[in-house]
Amino acid sequence: MQLEDYRPSELPSPRRTQQERRATTRRRLLDAAVDELVASGYARFTTAEVGRRAQLSQGALFKHFPTKAVLVGAAAEHLLTLLLDDYRHVLNETQSAEDPVIRAVEVLWEMFKTPRASAALELCVAARTDPDLRVVLAPALSGFRDKMQQQARDLFPAISAHPNFERYIQMLYDAIQGAALWQLVDPAIVGDEPLKYLVELTRRLLSQPAGK
Repeated sequence: MQLEDYRPSELPSPRRTQQERRATTRRRLLDAAVDELVASGYARFTTAEVGRRAQLSQGALFKHFPTKAVLVGAAAEHLLTLLLDDYRHVLNETQSAEDPVIRAVEVLWEMFKTPRASAALELCVAARTDPDLRVVLAPALSGFRDKMQQQARDLFPAISAHPNFERYIQMLYDAIQGAALWQLVDPAIVGDEPLKYLVELTRRLLSQPAGK
């Protein structure tokens, strides 16, 4: 049979390189680790359950992540990246909103109510008394804050030069994160009332001229 006689479905798939296979396995493990953090929480997180979710042996897991702490640190970074991706995806679908900046505040507020965000906040709280977790979590959180600022600049280039912009983005993130921590215990403690004030504060701060 000549090559031109093959239908596309009959053409052999190109063989993946070892690097590609390694990256695929690593991603499976990280996805499984995030799912386990969301489902069971950090206190009940085990490498055995991660391996089960990924359908990989413990040997394969430890080949990529030699200790549980290393796995948790990588999973935390992966989790925070997924949160940023989720946020950008929702905002890209709502760029036609009447006021996209205010919509960005509202989406951030809702994002911190999601199971993924709750898992990330739980890791932060657990790190207070777990020095090993604190060591691996700190660089992931630092990178997240930098990426959050960059994403805000990319999404809203027209106002990113405002003198209050970066300070406000950080303040907004910290305020919403604080509210989300209370909501982990009881959503009724905070409710959605602070969102109205954050929206109003956004309007005021980002409408001030330079130097104010």
